[in-house]
Amino acid sequence: MVLPRSELEKKEFEAIQEWFPHSRIKEDYNREILDIGVEISIHNQVFILLKGEQTGHTYEVIDPECKWYEGLVDLNAVDVLIKRICRESS
Repeated sequence: MVLPRSELEKKEFEAIQEWFPHSRIKEDYNREILDIGVEISIHNQVFILLKGEQTGHTYEVIDPECKWYEGLVDLNAVDVLIKRICRESS
């Protein structure tokens, strides 16, 4: 398990885990341009969640089919998007 390396990463990860308890910090995201990179496992699918300077400090989601979704302003928007993708794929 990868542990947060900074206070900002820790704070972001704690907020994300409240919404997505099965999330974990990605080992290989670029910490120079991103505040956080997380893998979220839901319904046997893995989504990647990113946020930081590179994303304009909004959330971006990469779905299991490698489609990018940008400009998500909060974790509620991320949750709605992931649930919609899961519904559409089942």
